[in-house]
Amino acid sequence: PAPAPAAATAAAAAVAAPAAAEVAAPVAVVAAATAPAAEPAAVVPAAAPAAEAAAAAGPSVAEAEGAGVAMDVSQDDGAMEVDEEEDDEDDDDEVGELVGEEEGGATEGEVDDQNAPIVKGAGVDDEEAGPAEDADADAEEVDIDAPDEAVSDEEEEDDEDVVLKETKGSSAARKRGDAKHSETLNFFDSFWQDPPGPLGVAAGGTSSASTDSVAQQRFALPGLQRCEAQRRDVLALQKVLQKDTDAASAWKRCTLAPGLQEKFEAFLESEGLAIGAQEGSLFMFLHSYLDVSFPLHTHLNARAVRAVCALHVVDHVLKACQEVLSNSAVSNAAKRRKKNDGEPAKIEEASDLLASCDSGFTRARVLILCPFRSACHEIVRMIMKLFPGSSKEVGNAKRFEEEFGPQEDDGADSEKPADWNHLFQGNSDDRFRLGMSFSRKKMKLYTPFDRSDILICSPLGLRTITGAAGDRKREFDFLSSIEVCIVDRADVLAMQNWEHVQEVMKVVNHRPNHLKGIDITRLRPAFADGKARQFRQTVVTSASQGMDPEALFALGPKDNSSQTSTNLLQKWRANGTFAKRGKTGRFTLEDEDLEDEEEIPDKLLPSQTDASALSCRGFVRLADMPAGDALQNTTALGIAKQFFLHVPSKSMADQNEQMFQAFCSRYWKPLGSTLDRLIIVANSYYNFLQLRRFLREEGVSFCSAFEYSKNKDLSRARFNFFHGHRRCILVTERFLWYRRYRLKGADYVLFYGPPETPGIYEDILNGVKTPSQCNSMCLFTQHDAFALERISGHERARKMLTSPPGKVFVYS
Repeated sequence: PAPAPAAATAAAAAVAAPAAAEVAAPVAVVAAATAPAAEPAAVVPAAAPAAEAAAAAGPSVAEAEGAGVAMDVSQDDGAMEVDEEEDDEDDDDEVGELVGEEEGGATEGEVDDQNAPIVKGAGVDDEEAGPAEDADADAEEVDIDAPDEAVSDEEEEDDEDVVLKETKGSSAARKRGDAKHSETLNFFDSFWQDPPGPLGVAAGGTSSASTDSVAQQRFALPGLQRCEAQRRDVLALQKVLQKDTDAASAWKRCTLAPGLQEKFEAFLESEGLAIGAQEGSLFMFLHSYLDVSFPLHTHLNARAVRAVCALHVVDHVLKACQEVLSNSAVSNAAKRRKKNDGEPAKIEEASDLLASCDSGFTRARVLILCPFRSACHEIVRMIMKLFPGSSKEVGNAKRFEEEFGPQEDDGADSEKPADWNHLFQGNSDDRFRLGMSFSRKKMKLYTPFDRSDILICSPLGLRTITGAAGDRKREFDFLSSIEVCIVDRADVLAMQNWEHVQEVMKVVNHRPNHLKGIDITRLRPAFADGKARQFRQTVVTSASQGMDPEALFALGPKDNSSQTSTNLLQKWRANGTFAKRGKTGRFTLEDEDLEDEEEIPDKLLPSQTDASALSCRGFVRLADMPAGDALQNTTALGIAKQFFLHVPSKSMADQNEQMFQAFCSRYWKPLGSTLDRLIIVANSYYNFLQLRRFLREEGVSFCSAFEYSKNKDLSRARFNFFHGHRRCILVTERFLWYRRYRLKGADYVLFYGPPETPGIYEDILNGVKTPSQCNSMCLFTQHDAFALERISGHERARKMLTSPPGKVFVYS
């Protein structure tokens, strides 16, 4: 398994504050779907001994591997540059570069892994392609495309005419929409609109919804009984998704890139995949470019969820590339007409340049974070099948299958549950990076990050490049212009190392450290204004709702500079001083401070604050009521009594301390110290270390098992506990999640915090020695609301969370 998550700190609690305020008692404010069949009896335990609890042992927590990443990146500046022809009158080289076409005299190939940056002390041996690596590699391994032949002016004009015709045709198609529906929904044209426009547009183009900002809306959709929208009125989209059939076919009502709808229909038919009401509603909100939280991504609907996400990504990239092509074609055609008429080519006015601003600081538009290579393999194959030019050659496809495809021994394990097989069946390596580029001719894999449209990475693989605060060398400029960021299976990423996810998200849309290679005349005002995060769409999918995934929506890049910020857009507009071409043929700032065109002063770009980390388009959560199957199944199994103790906790910062005090005074002293055959499940590695130290100081005969235990140590611990040689076994939830061992021989179970995965709660109680004689206890605080609700169900969790602290509930 990957390094364990770092201990919760006050700073981490501050980051999660927006979600914590909402989660304090989330199930208490939502109407119950159905009443429980039988009410549990609330009992008050006998008076606990008055003796003082043993002094809490100070936590001796080893820092998680990778928490502080030391980097030594060897960067070849030549790999970051794109060869261009120096032609003052023609900008086709720049256009080709933006849309991924090969230019005359410039070749692209696979990236040489030998030049990839390596993280010191990360414990990973493999090397991956980075953002600034050489494209030179052995001829046997690399398929280098030959440069295109030079084209004449007449052929170039013909190509521009084709682009103009395609642009007009695609615009007309978007206006016509789907012939089967009376309305068409297309939000890409208003992607950069500030403030955002209405979320409903009639076929004639008339607004059919209010643009008023709404603080909060709660609503229900088919299969999604707990939905919530913030800072945006989504009533128009609710009306479209009221019926199951309408929600399942909602993607057909959206205006997609030319040819993409037919591709998606053929993909669904060939894969035997059906889009349900949940996935259809998900795509509708993805298409509207709201920030989306979707905590219903499980092994049962994983392919359908990833299919609609892949459709959204391809649609966004194709429309963006077409916009760049059409703007360049119009601009070049106008310049050519002026040249043929004998008039000198003039630099456009600022108003004209604003109309053609279609690019960011860098080319990459989409970032996808996923946990394993198997997930990356599935997503990339979907994108390949949806790409309109996928029938042609895909660059480096063979290498991709070798490195990301399933291995011979990656079969399913019949002894493991279905959700475990779904995650770990295939290539489960969690350190990888992959760049993808699109052009009208082909799609290419393993492209350098500065020449990629889509980046698909694991948090660990990406953090080996981005590093951490304080590292001498860091590289994250290629993430400065991300427009769509998708976090796939956040619950799995949390089991790997959530700190990697947080550190990566902090540098997404961070200001670039270099202005090199930026065409400032095509830079969007949102990037120049430092509002990239506000316009970025963030999508988080997970198997369950939690505080950590919710906190990502309020996490943005921060600038350590305390000096007054000067707006880049103001410099860009100031008296036309931008109208100077550099040696590469790009427009650059005519500023003495930027003479070398390398470093950006601290004052140049404004910093992001916590308020500006929120999307300007609003946020929506698409969730459903948990059924609480774990508690129902264990009750049906015949477990004698299942106790739940409400531990007081005023804030997340003191949650661990309050839990430990409750464990000592309410469980261990009066009861636990006398029990034999006891299993203690710690919900974090921090709590595991604290409990292990306490048991050692108490002289308890126990054994332990955690994610870093060797196989022989695990076998010895299980053997000693099963045969009664040890009174107690201490394990971590993360160990059970990775190994899914069934620990047998227990008579008593203590859950030190409700498990995030309800299946673990059920598996532990399924392995007890005699169910009718087994008692279990689960300690929880108000901050464990989501995990508690997944185990017990909505109505039971509501009663427990709204009860006075210290109260005990029992189910039998």
